[in-house]
Amino acid sequence: MHHRIGSLLPDPGDAARFCQVFFVDQELQNRLQWTAGLNDTLLQELQAVLHDCNSYVRSLKSAVDLLRSDPQLQSARVVINPDARPSGEHVRRFNLPECSEVGILTDLGDADGVVQAQWRSVVLRLRGGGLQEISETHRSYDPLEYVLLLPYGEDGWHIGLKKDRGITMMKYYAYLIQVRPGQFNSLLYGRRLFQ
Repeated sequence: MHHRIGSLLPDPGDAARFCQVFFVDQELQNRLQWTAGLNDTLLQELQAVLHDCNSYVRSLKSAVDLLRSDPQLQSARVVINPDARPSGEHVRRFNLPECSEVGILTDLGDADGVVQAQWRSVVLRLRGGGLQEISETHRSYDPLEYVLLLPYGEDGWHIGLKKDRGITMMKYYAYLIQVRPGQFNSLLYGRRLFQ
């Protein structure tokens, strides 16, 4: 299973689509054009929560703002490395990603403009470049695919997630969807997610 993600901004003259609507001017109005009958106030509140709390939205928005402000950075890429963790942290400690952990703004191109990155890294371009697949084993798959169900940008299951000999994908998601009295779990409101 894979999730596809495109460039951070639409090509000139094209309408913003998918994750691009978070990074263009008039972003809320763009989302409202796609669907009729949505509550504008609710969408504004959701947008505010995502911009305040979601580490992926914050990181990518900062990268887009930086790329827009400096024309020399137009060839730079944003890299989401599945193996990144804060320096000095123990390998088995599971933390929510902070802005500096999620994205790296770098120029990965060689002389021919070919991107040099680990095959499991998610490399986002400012414009163009087509779609890139994100594997279900990438820690960013869940927060990029299910933004409203994971509004804080919590990492999903990934191969390096360990407890003793490792946590299987089935055990990880079984733990996440457990009903815990007195605790709100947004995943349990996923409806079709459980079909």
